[in-house]
Amino acid sequence: MSIFDHSFRDLMLGGDFSEVSRLDGTDFRQTVPPEYRDEVASIRGDLAKVLERDGEHEFTYRLPNGKFMRVTVVSHVHGGLTFWLRDPGPRRTFRDLLLPDPTKTAIMNRDLVGGVLIAGKMGQGKSATMRSALVARCEEFGRLVYLAEDPQEADLDGQYGSGRIIQVPVATNGGGYASALKRGLRTGADELAVGEIRDGACAYEAMQSAMNGNTLFATIHGESISKAIERTVILAATHTENAAAIVAHALSAVLWQELRPAPGPHGEPAQLRLVSRFLIIQDNPNIQANIKASRFEAIAQFVDDQRTQGLYGQAI
Repeated sequence: MSIFDHSFRDLMLGGDFSEVSRLDGTDFRQTVPPEYRDEVASIRGDLAKVLERDGEHEFTYRLPNGKFMRVTVVSHVHGGLTFWLRDPGPRRTFRDLLLPDPTKTAIMNRDLVGGVLIAGKMGQGKSATMRSALVARCEEFGRLVYLAEDPQEADLDGQYGSGRIIQVPVATNGGGYASALKRGLRTGADELAVGEIRDGACAYEAMQSAMNGNTLFATIHGESISKAIERTVILAATHTENAAAIVAHALSAVLWQELRPAPGPHGEPAQLRLVSRFLIIQDNPNIQANIKASRFEAIAQFVDDQRTQGLYGQAI
């Protein structure tokens, strides 16, 4: 039996320690059980070879069973490295995601154009939601999707119904997401997706692409919908003086989500519950005007208004 036959969130392999978090539904971090220590020591050796060969501190490790693990290499202040592996979790269909039906309807609009941000803190399932949406749109509408991820968290390359996902790696020494996105635009794909907006060049290229009528999905870190929009503007502003105006007209919608522990029945371990908020921006001049004027604190009120006024699931 392998440690990867168990469920867990993080596996941390340091020079003198090996720890795992949320093993089999627990809510704490613990030392790797003795029966798996030889296995994880061997894996750490493999990861060190990948780091030496490629020089990348974020990459994907493929297990013998074909499953992917996301790896982040952490350098300690006093020397030494820790390889931090995160399980991206099982692939879920878009239908099975615990999002409100109106949100799903808006994201699955055949005529969707512009940018759709999927926001949240780290480890909240943003990438999983985006991947599920892309697969669903391929299957439902026969879309050709160009997906750039760094690192790759799941193998999506292939055909889905009459649609197809072309999944490409992103190398930091090859221009990063911005260059990958430019190549995607030249392919003429029906829809584009970038794993994460994390720098100014990517934010600018993504929003320019969305403003020009391309359908684009991306994830971004943000504590709320308004914070995610603000961060997009701040990043894009490193490449243009008109960042706020571009973002205002580029974005169609923003989905924010968070996984919160909920007590399990009869004393069982806590289960994670998906909490989400959704904002439709396209064709809403009031929201666009506030983004253009960088009045991000006003965005939260529009989120509440769309929910209470029954506009929460309005088609984009």
